[in-house]
Amino acid sequence: MLAASGVDFVTALYNDILHRAPDQAGLNNYNNLLHEGTSPASVAAWIWDSAEHRGIQVDGFYQTLLHRAADSDGRQVWIDKMVGGMSEETIMLDFVTSAEYIQANPLGQSYVAALYHDILGRTASSDGLTSWTNQLAIPPLIDPTGGHSLSDIVVAGDFINSHERHLHLVDSYYSNFAQRAADAPGEAQYAQILDQGQANDESMALAFLSSQEYLNLHPRTPLS
Repeated sequence: MLAASGVDFVTALYNDILHRAPDQAGLNNYNNLLHEGTSPASVAAWIWDSAEHRGIQVDGFYQTLLHRAADSDGRQVWIDKMVGGMSEETIMLDFVTSAEYIQANPLGQSYVAALYHDILGRTASSDGLTSWTNQLAIPPLIDPTGGHSLSDIVVAGDFINSHERHLHLVDSYYSNFAQRAADAPGEAQYAQILDQGQANDESMALAFLSSQEYLNLHPRTPLS
């Protein structure tokens, strides 16, 4: 049992995950759970998987990938899918292989340039643009359920699961959660774990949010 208050820890999770101060009911609930012996990792996971946080993530995907605000019906559909267990990487893949995305960025150089911009946050190099455009032109796999070309899915998946995106993700977790720049060994280690499929975006975030370093930043205080 944790013989200390978890108010600071819960407050930090609300700020870092939901970008707001905790409401009193939520603060009391999670603090009581911690005091009763619930692990910090479990509390972090519950807040991360809340409909409120999934809504924040869905809004981000609409803005970053489709470059527009979410429509209410679509927003709720994606929130439900995420709360139901669909991974963040799968949601991203669905967005960048959607009819809307491909209509805005037709398959070819335009599509590859958009993936560089929207997923990696940079302009494509000349060699990269040529290489990935050629990859799209390879005779495609076919989805037997609908005859859909899967070349875009393969290429987009490679971007989403790339070492470069994983490095950016790890760096953002260091900055947002550990409140510091990544150290080179840690950055390399965590990116490799993601590269090898031993963790995904969510589980890596939760590892940071329940790490000893995070707990040290937001220590529990003795009960009065």
